[in-house]
Amino acid sequence: MATRLDEIVRATDARSVPILSLELARIFSRELQSATNAEDIIELRIRIAVELMNGGATKAAIEKFEEIERDYSSKLVGTKTWATVRHAHAVAWLRLGEQENCLEEHTSASCILPIQMDGVHKKPAVIEGPDGDIIAIRPIGVLAQTFDHRAVDGAYSAAFLRELKTTIETRDWMQALSA
Repeated sequence: MATRLDEIVRATDARSVPILSLELARIFSRELQSATNAEDIIELRIRIAVELMNGGATKAAIEKFEEIERDYSSKLVGTKTWATVRHAHAVAWLRLGEQENCLEEHTSASCILPIQMDGVHKKPAVIEGPDGDIIAIRPIGVLAQTFDHRAVDGAYSAAFLRELKTTIETRDWMQALSA
């Protein structure tokens, strides 16, 4: 059975199956070796880093993002591509922290800021406006935070989550990521 599954994976086009991220990273690496167009090169380098991250090779992905930032910062700062790279790099660092924490603790409560089971969905929300409150459909995500109450006062934890919520909701992320 294992041999048959291995044959199926080898016969599958990795571009059509999102879970074959490490194979996609290898494909993009091979394509990068023959790429000559500057735009294709940066696109392939970003795709390699993202697929490494998606495949769980987070440290390798962080190294790739750092190389991209070092090699292209003077050309890309202020562009949508730069914002994409910075965002993905930040996600990679969060993912690495999550992986290391979960490996060390081995519990469901060891996650840093897990998105709850229903993730991010469009839900009705009250929006405060200059003419009063309205109900609108908004993307809503539930964050949870765990902490050891013996080491951290719950008030600090709540203050952290309030500050995180405010930052997520009010920051100009495109400008912040392109800096």
